[in-house]
Amino acid sequence: GGKGGIGVVRHAASVCRTLALILEGSFGPYGRDKVIVGGTGTLTISNHGSTILDHITVLHPIGRLITNAAQKMETVYGDGTKTVVLVLHETLQYLYRHLAMTRVDRVRVAKILTTIQASLVQNPSVGELFGPLVKSSDCGDRKAVVAVMQQLVATALAPSVHPTISNKLKSVTTTLLDQMWRGEGRAGLQEQLRIVQEAPPVVVAWGLGVSQSMACDGLLVDVEPQLFDNENNRLLPLEGDAKCAVLTFDVDDDDDDDPNDDVPALEVSSAAAYKGAIQHGYDKDHAILSALARAGISLVVSDQAVGRRLKRLLFTSRIAVLDNLRSKSITVLTTHLPQQSLHIPFVLASWFRCSRVSRVNGGACRIIQFETDDEYVCSAMLCAPSPSIANQLLTHFHRGIRCLNSWAGNMRMKRRHGGLSPSPSLPSLFSSSSSSLGKEAKQDPSSPMHLPGSGAAEMRLARAFQKLADDCSRTDRMMSLVYLALSKGFGSIPVSLQQNRACPPLRPSDEASRRKRLLRIRRQILLKGITFNHSDTRVIHPVEVKLAILAQVVGCLKAIMRIDGVHRSRSDKAQQEK
Repeated sequence: GGKGGIGVVRHAASVCRTLALILEGSFGPYGRDKVIVGGTGTLTISNHGSTILDHITVLHPIGRLITNAAQKMETVYGDGTKTVVLVLHETLQYLYRHLAMTRVDRVRVAKILTTIQASLVQNPSVGELFGPLVKSSDCGDRKAVVAVMQQLVATALAPSVHPTISNKLKSVTTTLLDQMWRGEGRAGLQEQLRIVQEAPPVVVAWGLGVSQSMACDGLLVDVEPQLFDNENNRLLPLEGDAKCAVLTFDVDDDDDDDPNDDVPALEVSSAAAYKGAIQHGYDKDHAILSALARAGISLVVSDQAVGRRLKRLLFTSRIAVLDNLRSKSITVLTTHLPQQSLHIPFVLASWFRCSRVSRVNGGACRIIQFETDDEYVCSAMLCAPSPSIANQLLTHFHRGIRCLNSWAGNMRMKRRHGGLSPSPSLPSLFSSSSSSLGKEAKQDPSSPMHLPGSGAAEMRLARAFQKLADDCSRTDRMMSLVYLALSKGFGSIPVSLQQNRACPPLRPSDEASRRKRLLRIRRQILLKGITFNHSDTRVIHPVEVKLAILAQVVGCLKAIMRIDGVHRSRSDKAQQEK
């Protein structure tokens, strides 16, 4: 309706939700202030000018564009916030013309269009604005609305939008380009689509101090880059080959009344979003989460204390901002480890590996808990090509570690009673002592080792690695070779270790247990291996990671074989070739 009024349109809830997804994703989480979908299928368009401008100008990349167009129109027509209604009208026109909708859907959208047009015509100022925008292709104001529409389409093609809507919009992109924009407009839209589709996810490390650029398993990370253009309120592209960015929060949990406490140290839009959320009745934690959602943040890494607080917030469904968080697919990573020992590359790489498959309910909030500190398992998670393989590898590495630890315990007992050399410890990933096991093992090559019952476990591990090598032979040749080498390494354990026991076959997992494993890895990923020095932030190439893992594990196996006194030159040569 009129200035400051509210227009209400009733129609099917499914079409409402479709429109809301597009518009809410484009206007930011506060899109419900503009397009509100009720449970009964009520679509409410808010014309509260100051409210709209306050929300859409903060943080969101499209906010500045809409604001500029609105202000430009305001100088001519008095109330520039009608731009929001006009953009909605353009969106509906686009849906009506280009989406492959059913006849019923077309009738519904046509009714909405009729209602909006009637509302626009009833308001004299909006009616004056509406005419030239629709009829004149050379009108500068129309170009402003078209620019907003470009942003709408680009946002709708972003990965965070519901797949059904995204697929429909992608399928008609060519038609849209041909029929609505030509020449420079077409090239501009193509560039906009390319930028959006290649836009990096933004990662926030909450309460963690990180100061250098890193690379983790092919995921290049820029730490503390200038991500936001504060003047134009938009995300900036990352420099170089970075695919992801880490921002840090400084959160002060003191009980004093310092107003600067608990304000995120983000150069996003100073603290505008934070203060705005406070004014709308949210407490400080919700205000920070709201600012993250509106900035397009996709991941929050926190320590244990903040993590407990976030858990309470994320599972409190009565807070409206949580719906916005869910729509933005924000993931919160927490850890029981001290802040200083949390190694960001491992956390990020593991999360990105798992997030590709383990999106629950279309991308609801996920909490992934890191509880243990075994570097081998963390390395396994880094190298696994999928969460299911990572979960299998996790189990098998646990078995292998238990076996090696048992062997080390036996060696300590033998050393006490038989005068053996000190027991070697498992090597640390990327440490200078990674070859210590082999060196110490050479000191006593003639001491036999008898590990009761270890043969079957080792052979199971060998078979498991063989299966993993087969599973990823097509997707990741490098890791297939690594798994194959591990299989040969465990499979070539001397016969004296196996004690002539029959090796039971690996029990094939049925569908139920497979689903349980997948659900378990979705809920909680137990990572081990985030405990080496916090200062060790040198850039590590992913191939170096995999080769280091291979060298260390095979080195352990060779040491075991040497201690047992059995030398198989053929198998050693095969391992070296691999």
